Amino acid sequence: MTVLACSSVRVRIAERGLDVALGPLGWPVRRWAAADIDWSRAETRTPAQVGR
Repeated sequence: MTVLACSSVRVRIAERGLDVALGPLGWPVRRWAAADIDWSRAETRTPAQVGR
C-alpha cells in the first residue's frame, strides 16, 4: 500500500508558490508560499536514476 501511495508526484509552480501532490489521487499535498522560497533549481531525471 505504501508503494501505491508514493507511486506518483505532481509539482505545480505558480505565482502563489509551490504545490507538491503525492500518490495517484494527489493527496497529501505539501504547499510552500512563494515568499518562503529563497532559491530553486531544476534537474532532469529518469525513473531509473531515482528508483535505486
